[in-house]
Amino acid sequence: MIIKSSRREDYDVEFELKHLREENRALKIKIKEKHNGSDYHPEYFAQNQQQQTNQQNKPEIQQTQQNSKDTEKFKCEIETLKQKVYETSQQSDEMRCRFEKTMATMKDNYDITIKEQEKKSENLEKKLMEVQSRLMTSQSECAISRTREVALQKQIGNLLSELQETRLGTPNAPMRRIENLNQQIQLLHFKQRDRENMIKKITGNTGSNEDVETLQAVIADKNLLLAKFRTELDLILGGLEKIKTKGVLGNA
Repeated sequence: MIIKSSRREDYDVEFELKHLREENRALKIKIKEKHNGSDYHPEYFAQNQQQQTNQQNKPEIQQTQQNSKDTEKFKCEIETLKQKVYETSQQSDEMRCRFEKTMATMKDNYDITIKEQEKKSENLEKKLMEVQSRLMTSQSECAISRTREVALQKQIGNLLSELQETRLGTPNAPMRRIENLNQQIQLLHFKQRDRENMIKKITGNTGSNEDVETLQAVIADKNLLLAKFRTELDLILGGLEKIKTKGVLGNA
């Protein structure tokens, strides 16, 4: 606003000076036309006219000088303002650079934080999956353990029942199994005798070596089966002896 008002005043002063020059020129022309005689002294008139003109233009000249001073002052103020604007621009550039650097640093830190969080999240997911897998395994093992526990409880119940039968002198499952094995062994003995008698008859009537070898192989298989039954019978008898011993100790 100050600069605009100064320019307006300079324009007004120049306009007035121009107007005064035109009036002075017109006055000179009139005086020249009026004094064309011998009594006309141009030097005196010019000096007088110059004095009058200077006297008339003195306020305008002073105003012009004041305006020039104001203009110089305004120029100085403008230069000062330009310098301040330049300094402000420099500060703004520095602040913008700092802001950009700060934003870049914050972005880098944010990216690093995001990557770290993603890694932590992945690790937590892996751990969670491992825990779930262990939990499923533990549940499966618990189910197997329960099944085994039920089977063991059933076996214990059977053993207790057999032990009770043993104490009371009543036939139990092992005794019945022994009796069955004895019957099977007796049958095998009878069958073996029959086969031996049949072999003797066959060998006595025929001299075929192939038939003899075939019968001997059959007898060997039956002997193996008989040995197996005897081994199983011995194990059962040993178990019964232990059960009886425990029963006697319990009754005592």
